[in-house]
Amino acid sequence: MTKKDFSLPECRIPFNEEDYKKRVDEFYEKEKETELLQFINKLEKENNLEYKIKLDLDGKTGLTNITAMGGGLDLTKDWRGYSYNFHNYSAESEVGKILFEVAKKYVKLLSC
Repeated sequence: MTKKDFSLPECRIPFNEEDYKKRVDEFYEKEKETELLQFINKLEKENNLEYKIKLDLDGKTGLTNITAMGGGLDLTKDWRGYSYNFHNYSAESEVGKILFEVAKKYVKLLSC
């Protein structure tokens, strides 16, 4: 994965649809959800967050939403493939940056 594959503000997931679905299956088979949740706990503690990061995980689609305090990142699909799009936060906001770190960790776990 290179910087252009998954960077702010684009957040484009660097896998085609078939490969992405295969990687989501492997994510659950290898129980990587636990590693992602541990990463979030670490982020919350290290940054003394006054809010909780919430995930919407789907067995078929993977991580569909990352939210905190009424905004977040949503997984969307268009003609170019999957990407995460910000809502109610900008990529430059503190909350946006933290949520992007979660998305980046998820994509990294899919890459393993």
